[in-house]
Amino acid sequence: MNDIDNLAEIKKKLWNGSINVKILLNIEDQIIEYLLTIPRNSYFPTVFPQLIRYFQNFITTIELSKVPIWLEFEEVPLKWNLPVGVLVHNSFNEKLAGDGQIDYMKTMNRILMNQLKQSCFVLNGTAKPIMQLSEANTNQLWKSLISRNLGDFNVLNKKIIKTIDRIPVKIYIAGSPIVVQAPISKDQTLQEILSLHTPNLSSSSSSI
Repeated sequence: MNDIDNLAEIKKKLWNGSINVKILLNIEDQIIEYLLTIPRNSYFPTVFPQLIRYFQNFITTIELSKVPIWLEFEEVPLKWNLPVGVLVHNSFNEKLAGDGQIDYMKTMNRILMNQLKQSCFVLNGTAKPIMQLSEANTNQLWKSLISRNLGDFNVLNKKIIKTIDRIPVKIYIAGSPIVVQAPISKDQTLQEILSLHTPNLSSSSSSI
């Protein structure tokens, strides 16, 4: 197996990685549960429509599509704008305010596209490849992520990434508001990067 095959296999495994989730809804002291499998690199708001359709069968007094929706774990609201895989490994030690109404899909689209622009800049030294996508291609890219269509995603991804000279990395640290952006040389290891920019994190672990 050559490097291209290895890269394709790694990408496939990352894309297909998923987590089994059980969501519980307490209705008048009755617990209704919903089981689903969701991709690790997806977001909970993408499954809200199917949750609404399912739980609406058990609720007649409220139209769920017109009320705020949130998920919580151990009485702590989940950060809906973080990937599911990150949430699973999060310590859930930071409570969030649940006030306000959010158009999750529209907001998630904006957040994701902004992150893709940042990644594109790191990869190419410019965000032009993704900024120059047509509206149709941009919508197709978003739909490929929502529908988990790797074929469509790869077609558009090739337009954004010509060669891979750099790798954008984002590290989530629970409870930390700090954002670190810094250029990294090719000969630096991940451990060296963490030791330089997150010394408290790297010193708390004997190996990374």
